[in-house]
Amino acid sequence: MEVEEVLEVVRKLNNEINENLEEASATFYFGMDTDGYSSVVTFMGINIWSSEDDERDFVDNINEYEPLIDYLKFEANKMIENLIEHQKVIKRIK
Repeated sequence: MEVEEVLEVVRKLNNEINENLEEASATFYFGMDTDGYSSVVTFMGINIWSSEDDERDFVDNINEYEPLIDYLKFEANKMIENLIEHQKVIKRIK
């Protein structure tokens, strides 16, 4: 996947966050690092995708990987759900 394509997906996700949250925290944005050949996408500072180790599902009938945007949204939501579970535990601590 080309660096420009990855950057465009990250921009789109961040724009949606910005436009739909009144007080969007910079902590909850997607980030991207690249050396010009490989790319890494982060969410909350944690790597969730790498072009070198692409874990997206391969869809045989279309002979392509699942869309990057879908994969990134899924991974970010997993992280958020994990945070919510941690929050529940922390709230019960006395």
